[in-house]
Parts: sequence; C-alpha cells; structure tokens
Amino acid sequence: MNNYTKGIFITKVGAEIIKQKLEDIIKEFQKYAPNKQRLRLLCKKVCYLLIDFLDTYFENKMWSVNNYKRKLNSISMSDNIETLQKDMTYINSLLFDFKLMLSNTIPLKDLPSCKGILEIKDKDIAVKCAKDLVQNNIISKSISTIVLIDKAKNVVTIDDVAQFYLAIYQELKRLNCEEHWPLSSIEQTLLSKAREELGYCYLAYVKTDIEIAQEVRDLIKGENQVNNYISSQYNNNLNNHLLSPTF
Repeated sequence: MNNYTKGIFITKVGAEIIKQKLEDIIKEFQKYAPNKQRLRLLCKKVCYLLIDFLDTYFENKMWSVNNYKRKLNSISMSDNIETLQKDMTYINSLLFDFKLMLSNTIPLKDLPSCKGILEIKDKDIAVKCAKDLVQNNIISKSISTIVLIDKAKNVVTIDDVAQFYLAIYQELKRLNCEEHWPLSSIEQTLLSKAREELGYCYLAYVKTDIEIAQEVRDLIKGENQVNNYISSQYNNNLNNHLLSPTF
C-alpha cells in the first residue's frame, strides 16, 4: 500500500457491498471530460461521492476517515486548474488503494491471537505449535493471508502476530502524539485489543522459550507488566466489523 490511504479503517458493512459502490465511483471517475473545466467539475463530483462513501461505509469517528474527508473537501472546493493534474492523480491513487484495501479486510472476530498457545498444557506441543500457528490451528488460514501479505514464506509465527498488533498499537499512539488526535471510542477499543494481544504474545514467547521480539520487549518490560495489557476490556459488539490491513 502507498501513503494515500494511510491509517486504520473499519467498515460498517461487508466488503462486497462496499466494493460495488467503489466500482460505481471508479466508473464515474473514468468518464470522458473534453476540457480542463469539465475535468475540474468531474473531480469535484468524485470528491463528493468519496466523502459520502466514507461517511456511509466506514466508521467515521476515526482519524483515517476524517483525514481523507478533509483532503477531499479541500479538493472539491478548489477551482485552481493548475493543481488539477495533481488532484486527479491523488484521487486515482486513492481509488486504487481503497480497492486493494477492501480485498484484504479482516473481520475483527477473526483477528489472530497467540492466546491458544497459553491454553496448551504440554510445553513441547506448545513449542511445536508456535513454529507455525496456522498449520497447528492456533490461528485461521484466512488470517495468515493477511499477516503474510509481504512475506515470502507460508508460515505464521508469534513474531508475525506480534508485528501485526504492534503496527496497530504504534499507529494509534502516533495519532495521539503526532496528530494530536483524541482517540474515538472505537479507536480506544482497537488499542485495548492490540495491547491485550501483545500481552498474549509476550506470554507465548515466555512459555515456549522463544526469544522475545525486541519491540515487544521494549513495550512490555517484564511478566509483572503483562496483566496491565491482557486485562483490557474488548468490546465484542465490533466483532462483525472489518479491519483494514493498512497503517
């Protein structure tokens, strides 16, 4: 993914419904405009369609949605022909990224977890399972596709699950610190989920004697801190929503 759809997106409905609406907007964007004035009008129209698209199909109290609505609103109000090519390129890239993103959304109820390793009493079996969480049914095969988007091998380890949640955790912390964005309730819920799962990853590392990833070690200073992470209250009402893999 490139920087056009930076951030975390959570859908309100199934991906197939959103994909169809996006295709309609793409068709509109591809319409012929005989001159720059008509092209600017087309650009404005697509901006309005995308703003409505974001409002209708995505949780719109999140930074990501607000950020792109603000950018699109700025473009829609512009009559500057000189910036037209730049604006059209931006919209084109945004449409492409949304299409790619929607092909990789994950139901929140199916997010990966290392909690299953902690429930295995036999340490040798736990260590064996930790070497490939998908093969040993610790996490589902569908999730491995998401986690392994940029991986060449077809194996999912504790490190992969930890990196998945670290990306969410770090992005939400960045919003709060760098963007000065007060996290919405849904973003706070997602942050709690990431913290909880990182706690399970830490305990899974300890149980299997696998070296703890440095980023996890930097975050959780020891086993005495783990309870501060796994005690998070995760709102199950969001389980049917879909999470984007973009950060």
